Amino acid sequence: MKIYITILLSIFTLSCNAQNEAKYLTKSEIESDLAFLDNILQNKSSYQGLNGYDYKKDFE
Repeated sequence: MKIYITILLSIFTLSCNAQNEAKYLTKSEIESDLAFLDNILQNKSSYQGLNGYDYKKDFE
C-alpha cells in the first residue's frame, strides 16, 4: 500500500506546474491602485494627516 501512495505522490508532484513566469504590475495598474488607496484614506480614515505626514509625496 505504501508503494501505491509513493507512486501517486510522485505522479502528482511531477505533474504540477510551477509558476515559471513572473507577472509584474504595469504602471497604469499601480497608479490605479494608488488612486484607490488615496480615495480610501481621504474618505474613510479620520486620522489621515494628523501627524503632518504627506503620503502623496511618497505616491509620486
